[in-house]
Amino acid sequence: MSLRPAFTSSLILLLLVACASDPLPAEDDPAASADTITIRGELSYLPRIALPPDAEAVVELRAGPAPSGDIIAQRQIALEGRQVPVPFTLEVDRADFEPGRVHVFQGALISSGQSGWISAPEVIDAAARSHDLGTIMLERDMAPPLAVRLKCGAREARVVHGGDQVVLEADGMRFTLRPVEAASGARYRRPGDARTEYWNRDGRATLRVQGEDWPECELLPDEPVLVARGNEPGWRLDLDVETLTLSWDYGAASLAAATPEAVRSDRVTSYGAQVGDRRLVIAIHDRICTDDMSGMPYPKQVILSLDDRTLRGCGGEPQDLLLGEWVVEDLDGGGVVADSRATVVFAEEGTVGGRGSCNSYGGSYTLTGETLSFSPLHSTMMACEPSLMAQERRLFNILEQVNRFEIDDDGALILHGRDGRTLTARR
Repeated sequence: MSLRPAFTSSLILLLLVACASDPLPAEDDPAASADTITIRGELSYLPRIALPPDAEAVVELRAGPAPSGDIIAQRQIALEGRQVPVPFTLEVDRADFEPGRVHVFQGALISSGQSGWISAPEVIDAAARSHDLGTIMLERDMAPPLAVRLKCGAREARVVHGGDQVVLEADGMRFTLRPVEAASGARYRRPGDARTEYWNRDGRATLRVQGEDWPECELLPDEPVLVARGNEPGWRLDLDVETLTLSWDYGAASLAAATPEAVRSDRVTSYGAQVGDRRLVIAIHDRICTDDMSGMPYPKQVILSLDDRTLRGCGGEPQDLLLGEWVVEDLDGGGVVADSRATVVFAEEGTVGGRGSCNSYGGSYTLTGETLSFSPLHSTMMACEPSLMAQERRLFNILEQVNRFEIDDDGALILHGRDGRTLTARR
């Protein structure tokens, strides 16, 4: 099973901000108190390759997978020329463990700011006072392609760097680009086609797709993390570029594994992993999923096969279903005034606005695990035809009563008010 190296960047960041290195422990520490969990072991690898003089060992415990899981404890050990095996002891305050999360230990050997060797994830049980992990065999940490998102005004694209080329994903299309000469920064162009190119200069980028110049782009880190949950028997999956963690039976059982390579087909992404004597298969479907307890819609349906059990649930973020502009087509069954174009626009930062029918308006929205709600709305004060003004008042009244939403089979957004009224809109 190959290991994924997103762990590298998080460790490097921690090394940069660390003010001192722990000495190499000469012997095991005393047994931990009831308030402390002690994790012991040693890091090693099989090939006869000497570690460079600046090599360091880093061990850490996270709630959830790396690199997105919260770091609970971390220790850095300067080896000062010592070679493997590298003994370690990591003390963790029991109060720092997060209820309902799988806690994962990983270790790595780093030199010159790079992670050369990395361990498979190990689940740590918060109920035990100490864990002796024995000899942990590390594997080579091979860097994956670097992926970044491009936010270009209201549009988004994705660029995956690999070797001497990049793959551009934009408007549902994929283009392979190769480097071309540039006065500054890094510039890539589709071979034989100057109409498609990507130019990165000091953290800002320009993008041309089939002759269309997009607005200047902001570079954002890629977001490969998926969190999925299901009910009865209460499970949670955290899937990251490097590791995955799964708990089920309401947290009574859990596992962790290196994230395997994804297998992608039309609207389905699958992963298969052998974790000890367990076989785990994950299927992520790009279709709306409604939580069977809260009624909240999610962008992904997730089906897990764990040995002979099947677990079903939802994944992704409900907000992703809302973002962008929606054109109102019905207010509580009464339709809308022809050509009035009332809109509702959801922004990523939690603001909402649009055109009420006559006036522009704005406010904020809040999503919880079960509800959607709006703040009191503010609007401009223009006067329009009576029919438009009446429609606008109905729209504002419904928005301020909203407590949940759904996406119907035709892709329409339906906002439900506490008083039973509805608003229907389409993109």
